[in-house]
Amino acid sequence: MKIDGMRSGPIGRTDSSTRTQKKGHVKSESAGKDSIQVSTSADKLAALQEASGDDVRVDKVQEIKERIASGDYHVEAGDIADKIIEHLIQKRAVG
Repeated sequence: MKIDGMRSGPIGRTDSSTRTQKKGHVKSESAGKDSIQVSTSADKLAALQEASGDDVRVDKVQEIKERIASGDYHVEAGDIADKIIEHLIQKRAVG
């Protein structure tokens, strides 16, 4: 099939003289300048963690683990819902 008006020749061909960047060469204006940005939320969280300290009660955790393993640990759904709501209210007041 012949299409009139079309040139024949390589399409999309490039050679090394037309390339703007050589293989293996990465150009970056910020090379060697590392930086980090911490959000205010992360700052608040870090401050809260430092202020709270290590308040894990190992004895209480162990007791609950044993009760869960034995099947003797039950929590009312309403109690869980109350704690979730309380947590969300406190979170909203801080944030």
